[in-house]
Amino acid sequence: MRRRPLWLLAAFAVVVGLLGALVYPIPVWAPVVEAPELAATGTGDAEMYGQVVDRLAEGEPYYSALGAALREGDFPRRPVFNWRTPLHLPALALLRGWGLSHLAFGLLLLPGILVLILEWRHASALRITGALVLVVLVAAPQFHPTLYLFAEVWCGAALFLGFSLRATSDPRLRTLGALPLILALFLRELALPWLLVVALVDLFERRWVSASTLLVGLLAWCAWFGLHVGQVNAHLIPGVDDQARSWVAFGGVPFLLDSMRYFSVVTLAPRLAPLTVSLGVVAVVASWRGPHRALALAILAWGSALLIFGRDVNHYWGAVTVLPLALLFMARIIGDGGVAKPDPTPSPQPSGEGAASP
Repeated sequence: MRRRPLWLLAAFAVVVGLLGALVYPIPVWAPVVEAPELAATGTGDAEMYGQVVDRLAEGEPYYSALGAALREGDFPRRPVFNWRTPLHLPALALLRGWGLSHLAFGLLLLPGILVLILEWRHASALRITGALVLVVLVAAPQFHPTLYLFAEVWCGAALFLGFSLRATSDPRLRTLGALPLILALFLRELALPWLLVVALVDLFERRWVSASTLLVGLLAWCAWFGLHVGQVNAHLIPGVDDQARSWVAFGGVPFLLDSMRYFSVVTLAPRLAPLTVSLGVVAVVASWRGPHRALALAILAWGSALLIFGRDVNHYWGAVTVLPLALLFMARIIGDGGVAKPDPTPSPQPSGEGAASP
């Protein structure tokens, strides 16, 4: 895409975003520490997850602890996706407290930031500073005293690390980027559409090692999730755990905007949600043919899914999007000159009678 049409598109997005900000009603958002809350009990997800972590730290089995917390808070127990898989919360119980948990979260982010700094070292100091300021501003709210209890935040950090590795010019690091993406899936099944998009892009671009790694990871997750489903079914109580609420709510653009609340700028100024989404669309279009193609397509697929799936209390799903979208914005600040280009497809060697002599 030539520079002029891109700037025109960006200017149009800014105008649309600002007009949207004028008509977008300022949402009355509960503090993140309580979100989402249930009117019946006043118990929020953060409090419930904290109870599970405390129970696990005292030695209670995972599914017994989670089932009891779901029932005490009157949370839905069906379908099975209401039960978090046994990785994130048990890990927090081992870390015992928000201090070590935040340290672990920072260590998960740090390699991706360092890789990007090395990859973009030839860009101008102003561009690098702008990109780093952006990621600091975006990542800082993720260290909220209770957000670490949400698997979505950790899932987004793992996606950020994986896509950061994939953006490098080192083919070994690009291949290694599949592992954090698989970790994101084990942390939260919401990463599934992201991995499917990346796997399809890798197959299309003939990155066989990365695609094979992702497919093996998907198969391993399917087996692991199957065991999880079996454990959940074994701990359901007939007549008590018969609640079933569909996530196909067609929340549309309002739900998509609501899910942006975990983006730091939107947290401070909710009316900027339409502008953030508009600029996100521009970043996706601008990255369509670059080294961040898979990330752009994954964000597009995820945003489209949020138009269909998710009830109003599921706005915290947007925490998955925050850091990957920030990475795409950072890439646009740096420009295509500072990031790795996709491997060029080697042209076939001439053969037969028309082949040139050595």
